[in-house]
Amino acid sequence: MSDSIYPAWFVVKSKHNQERRAESSLLSQGVKCYLPVVATSSMRSGKKLNQMRDNVLFPGYLFAFFDPEVVHTTEVKNTRGVSGLVNFGGAPAIITDTQMCEIRQKIDCRTGTLSAESIPVKGERIEITSGTFEALEGVYEEPDGLRRSMVLINVLGKQVSRSVSNKDFKFS
Repeated sequence: MSDSIYPAWFVVKSKHNQERRAESSLLSQGVKCYLPVVATSSMRSGKKLNQMRDNVLFPGYLFAFFDPEVVHTTEVKNTRGVSGLVNFGGAPAIITDTQMCEIRQKIDCRTGTLSAESIPVKGERIEITSGTFEALEGVYEEPDGLRRSMVLINVLGKQVSRSVSNKDFKFS
């Protein structure tokens, strides 16, 4: 009976913007891969579009499951789209099955709730749940960077445009 830790999950460094090519090439060699992606809404010219697209969660990296005694690490490093393996102290970084399951669970629970229906639309009613304007109602206007949004709030009978943190409001 062998005490080998292989096959195991390795962290693969891909060439710039070639994560999907690396994944495809590794899969064609019989190497199991995991490339975490997250659905995000598209922005063009500072305007949010009602389109979802998959973006790589860890740009430049993916996970590969293989046995280096069957598929040599040199073969993996020389794969199209692959820059190399992540190393610590000269030894490749190995992730246990338990750690990989935890990573997948955390990614899946965070990305599973995002859908095209959850993208805010200009004119949608909101309720501010915390911060300076707590308990006020308003109207969603547009994104203000990645973590904030511009909203219209009724203050003393007048609509005022304010930048509010995305975590400080919910859609009514």
